[in-house]
Amino acid sequence: MKKNMMNVLVDRARSDSSHRCKKGFMRLLQRPDDLPSREPMSPGRHGWDDNSRLFRAPLERFLRKQVGRLWDDVYSEICADAPANSALGRRLREEVSWLVETNVTVKGGELICQPYGYKVGGLYVHPETGLLCLPAPSPRRRYKFRKDYEIVDVEGEGKHKYVRLGGLWYKVELAPLPENQAAVQALPEHKRLDVVSKLPFFGHERAEKYGNRFRQLWGADVYACAKQQVGKKEIAIIERKLAGENVNVTVVSRRVEQFHRPCGGRS
Repeated sequence: MKKNMMNVLVDRARSDSSHRCKKGFMRLLQRPDDLPSREPMSPGRHGWDDNSRLFRAPLERFLRKQVGRLWDDVYSEICADAPANSALGRRLREEVSWLVETNVTVKGGELICQPYGYKVGGLYVHPETGLLCLPAPSPRRRYKFRKDYEIVDVEGEGKHKYVRLGGLWYKVELAPLPENQAAVQALPEHKRLDVVSKLPFFGHERAEKYGNRFRQLWGADVYACAKQQVGKKEIAIIERKLAGENVNVTVVSRRVEQFHRPCGGRS
């Protein structure tokens, strides 16, 4: 460990030509008779910013390089040049206690920090071997787009479609989008959204030339106002059409993108 780790961690920054006082401070000094009667609560004194700093990165890099060693040896090396009776030594020990979990137990095959009971997420001391350890990195979470709806159009009808949701087929009833916001307010609150995509409408969708969510989904300025699960006969007809047989339904493939709900909308 570096001999000057205490100074690297908590030493004050050097003040040079780049260090400037607060805006308006020099003007305040030119008017000594008009000084304020109150002092601001912001950091610093007499208009100067507090230039104290805290650099944990060097200490954390050192601790990560010591993974696999006995924690007692690592901690002894840290405290060798950091006297406990000095302010910097106490500050260094405090930062080490924040970076390394020493009170860890095993419950149900998981490492739990005591006495609070949360899972280990960073550097820790193994309760059985006493080694400084680092948990395996968790897999990165990736954003998953909403899956496509499988939509089947009924020939000769523009008011109904068949939609498969969660492996089940539904007959969806379509209604034209309201022309303005007043028409939307006239509807009950629980009917102001598409029952398939769960997206609300606000009366301006018809005027949108691009980005109309319902036009992209249904192919027209309509929304799904009701849905009902279909029976075996209708499912058989849909499956025959999907298999390539000539029946009086038309399969439509449209991709439903993940849309964000507007901030001021109602669900």
